[in-house]
Amino acid sequence: MEVPRGAGGLGSTAHDLLLWARALPALEVVGDESFARMTAPTQLGDDVVEYGLGLQRGHHGAVPWYGHGGKIDGFNIWIEWLPEQDAALVVLVNTEGSHAQRLREQLVPYLVPDAKAAVAANGAAPGAAKGGGTAASLDATRAAQCLGRYVGGETVVTIARASGGSDTSEPARLTAQLGGQSPVPLRFRGERNGRLDFEIEPDPTQYLLFEPEASPSRATMTRPLGLRRLLRAEK
Repeated sequence: MEVPRGAGGLGSTAHDLLLWARALPALEVVGDESFARMTAPTQLGDDVVEYGLGLQRGHHGAVPWYGHGGKIDGFNIWIEWLPEQDAALVVLVNTEGSHAQRLREQLVPYLVPDAKAAVAANGAAPGAAKGGGTAASLDATRAAQCLGRYVGGETVVTIARASGGSDTSEPARLTAQLGGQSPVPLRFRGERNGRLDFEIEPDPTQYLLFEPEASPSRATMTRPLGLRRLLRAEK
């Protein structure tokens, strides 16, 4: 692949990348100080980026993970390890899109059995969509608590009911509109600790976590590279 040069000029296998995913946190590649800087979160103005010097970080519920993904024409990949479980995961997919990240969400509970409940608490609860399955159910009352216009700095997100979603016998469906862009559907992933967790479709790397009981209501928007923006509902 010549056009992207270095961005697409490296070839490997799942087996070799798994060796890398094990060697890096074992400090066989860099020292302890360098690895700490690679995995430390970064403060950028009002935002906290869950991204160090080349590595993302996050949690499956209470289970921490570090890793990174990538995609280019025809391929996408995800590499991750869970330090507390001493487990690593590599997913290579020879199609475009974010399929590697979706497969990763399904594989983690089986790779680390102790993390099943934690992954469920992070939104992949029973009934949540898996590989295009049925999404978790959102009732009309909870959906109504999310409606409105949310602002955080220059970021403005408007939450509305999806067209055709007035039938009270069916689960409520919502959309999110960022700035002047077209509305996109939200997939309800579950409720945890009173907060409502949504994936911004069709990109599984973007999420909205609503706190309807806060005053005023607020939401945390997580975007690619772990960039988080706190949004508050306009009165």
